[in-house]
Amino acid sequence: MRSAARSRPSFAGHEQLLAELQGANDHDALPLAGDGRRDGVAKYDFIARLGSGGMGDVFLAVTHGPNHFRKLCVVKQLRTSVASTARSRQTFSKEGYLAARLNHPNIVQTYEVGEDDGVPYLAMEYLEGQTMRTLFSATRSTAVLPDFALWVRIVADALAGLHHVHEVRDFDGSPLGVIHRDVSPHNIFVTYEGRVCLIDFGAAKLALKRQSVECRTLTGKLGYMAPEYVTGGHIDRRADIFSMGVVLWEALAGKKMPNAGLTPAECCRARPRVSSIERRVDPKLDAIVAKAVDVDPERRYADAEEMREALEDWLQSSGRAPRQGDLGDLVTAYFEEEREKVEAAIRARVEAVPTVHLMGAPSDANVSDVDESASDGEDDDGWARKSGEQDVTAQAGRPRTPDSAFPIASVPSVQRNSTPPSRRASKATRRTLSLWPAMAVVAAAVAVSVTIATVAGYMDKIPW
Repeated sequence: MRSAARSRPSFAGHEQLLAELQGANDHDALPLAGDGRRDGVAKYDFIARLGSGGMGDVFLAVTHGPNHFRKLCVVKQLRTSVASTARSRQTFSKEGYLAARLNHPNIVQTYEVGEDDGVPYLAMEYLEGQTMRTLFSATRSTAVLPDFALWVRIVADALAGLHHVHEVRDFDGSPLGVIHRDVSPHNIFVTYEGRVCLIDFGAAKLALKRQSVECRTLTGKLGYMAPEYVTGGHIDRRADIFSMGVVLWEALAGKKMPNAGLTPAECCRARPRVSSIERRVDPKLDAIVAKAVDVDPERRYADAEEMREALEDWLQSSGRAPRQGDLGDLVTAYFEEEREKVEAAIRARVEAVPTVHLMGAPSDANVSDVDESASDGEDDDGWARKSGEQDVTAQAGRPRTPDSAFPIASVPSVQRNSTPPSRRASKATRRTLSLWPAMAVVAAAVAVSVTIATVAGYMDKIPW
């Protein structure tokens, strides 16, 4: 078994992200993937690099749609230099396959799995907030630490998402047996609205119909790995329970858990009680954490739901049950200034990316002067052709809309009903003429009804 952990993407902090966003003020200077590719993939335009790893890059991107629609998202793209290797493509495909099956409020959502110019990519939702790792750093630098209940609430919500991951099934109903293998403060995200999300499934392992899997390569962060994982044994979902227990231990203790070591003897050492570091932790919460980080998987919680219920019971019994808004207030209290800076920088960069008119020509354009063949640049659902293809608008000599905040960018601005007026009139005439037979039948029926009513009236007046 390899003792070195696989290289995982390192995500940019606020300072690095701001430097990326503020480093360029025009579209031409947007960051590239490092090997000369264009600053985007498919319908997504990159506006900043969020992180990079051994196999891929992660970008903040914007996508455009009809009626000036714009949406921020995160695009994870396999690096070109490794896209040709079967192992890298298989690993990336597995992540996309798993992402398509996950759908839970406490898991980052994946919008699309695709391939552009032979390079696979994932498009995911953009979360505005901070990781637990960043929260740890911010709270430890202050004199007043957050209430323990806030950390418990975050971990309980993350456990809800983790249980969904463990229980997810394939389309035929068979369990996938997913093990995250990289549960850590780096991969638990808290938004400014207080939503907790489990992220990054690049290290996930699928046991499929087996109860456990043998891992010959360590993937993840050593300080959060279960003993049976480090020693090369078979692992199941309880390895993720151990990792989540370490996360909660560190949140309550305000410091990292001491590393047990790599040898089997060192890994099997009992972890210290969190109450030995932080005496304010009550015995019930201390026992929950101790059970989660037990070196023997048989003595841990059987699944994430069992541990979550134990934490929920503690919150209820302690009389401190934070709501989602309370978590949002916690993140905002420490990062309000950084949030405003990032939002302003993103807004400036998004406005610098040319957008397109996808729903018709500019108001001053004469659609009768445009040849109908230009509409071939659009798909049936109204999406414009990819940037870089022939610009029919420019060739026709029609001016771009000068007062628009969303300039046209190398795509045909042709209305879907770009038929010449004379042809539209003839079509309307044909439609009208086709209605005459039906109208004649209706008129005849009305006339017969009136005649019958009239005759019936005269018959009533005749003395019989």
